[in-house]
Amino acid sequence: MMSKPRYGFLLTLLLLAGGPPAFAVDIDGRVGDSEWQGAEHITDFRKTQPLTGEPPSHATEAWILSTPEGLAVALRNTQPASVPRTQQRVQRDFEEQVDRVNVIVDFDADGRTGYDFRVSSTDDVYDSVVTDELQFNKDWDGNWKHAVGVDEAGWTVEVLIPWYIASMRDAKGDKRTIKIYLDRIIGTTGERVAYFDEVIDEFGLVDRAALLSNEGAVRGPELATLLDVAAESALINISGHVDHARLFERFRTRVYIDIDPGFTQSWHAAGLAGARLDGHDHYVTIAERIGATDCPIPTCGLEWKTVRQPVVLGDWPVVAPVAPLRFTTVGSWRGPFGPVTIDDRTFGLKVHEFRSIITLPTLATHLFELALDIHPGDDVDRQTLLANSWRLVDPRAAHDQAVGVAQALGQRLVARFAGMVERDAGRLEQALDSVGVNGIGDDDMGHGRTLS
Repeated sequence: MMSKPRYGFLLTLLLLAGGPPAFAVDIDGRVGDSEWQGAEHITDFRKTQPLTGEPPSHATEAWILSTPEGLAVALRNTQPASVPRTQQRVQRDFEEQVDRVNVIVDFDADGRTGYDFRVSSTDDVYDSVVTDELQFNKDWDGNWKHAVGVDEAGWTVEVLIPWYIASMRDAKGDKRTIKIYLDRIIGTTGERVAYFDEVIDEFGLVDRAALLSNEGAVRGPELATLLDVAAESALINISGHVDHARLFERFRTRVYIDIDPGFTQSWHAAGLAGARLDGHDHYVTIAERIGATDCPIPTCGLEWKTVRQPVVLGDWPVVAPVAPLRFTTVGSWRGPFGPVTIDDRTFGLKVHEFRSIITLPTLATHLFELALDIHPGDDVDRQTLLANSWRLVDPRAAHDQAVGVAQALGQRLVARFAGMVERDAGRLEQALDSVGVNGIGDDDMGHGRTLS
């Protein structure tokens, strides 16, 4: 599933308790010049998903205003008729991929607790408390105002968040600093399709790939064609991402490939939807010791086949060392998942476990370098890493360097991939046969039929 364009903006505001009174804002989905007079006006939104930093193709602008009643925010989203708008109504605390905006407010500006206020283009809402950056508790429902206005050129959202909605520390004097994150997500856009086209074209898969939404195929063969092909094929479902009900049920054989062991099984055991294990015929995991008496990962009553995590060694050639010699890795300080609990034992994530080895560079003579995406709210951890001789590199700079290398190798890699496409299905068949997943022939692997 490809990422949807997300246009984001992070702002730190200094609110003056004793400043001039703001005009009352009528929350009606229309931005009037007089009522938003004196507001912070934001136009420099950037594309953050996929993370390119480019300006959005469809303009987004926002207004933020402190009023006696609460924090008022408006977003104007340009969306011409050529960009389909999602029209479906959704329930409160929705997760559907619809056109929407997010307003996340950290009232204490310390990166510890935020409040997420989400409004769809159909004026449906989601709200939650955000902790540990990525832990969203939807059980919290706030009392706040919202309205959406729609016209030919786009749609507008206005929200009013009362000051009493959240507990917050006392302000220092007559000033309060808060942090606000704003973003706008387009459910279906030309940018997303263009990005998908670019990727599949690069690897020679133009006639053999489809981009799906809940409604059907967004790009590539129509759903009817996919259903026809699926009836004669096996689904190799990595992390259960193919969950379109009609398509999923159509496949003759369904094989689940688990590449997030521990998370997958604990989510399933807890009854969470993220695992998506149900309905498959075979289960394969890279957790090589699952089922062993000393392995805490539950099997969930399933017969797991284990394989090694595949690595195409040809894409990782041996190269001459680059000075200075150092141990390196790349990652984000806080990943997209929360800690997992198995048998009443909680297993921490990178941010938690890394702290136990944070003094490692002081005990060795080698250099240790991290291309690390770390939020300003974790500056204490960042300073502790630096104090213990970790060398921190901007991951975006590391990415640019890697892209340069990839471009230099690009022709070789693309040429290799073109040859790999036809033989990889056979390799996967052999790998599955080796762990006892049988009965998948050439037709199942997509050799018997193509989408062209």
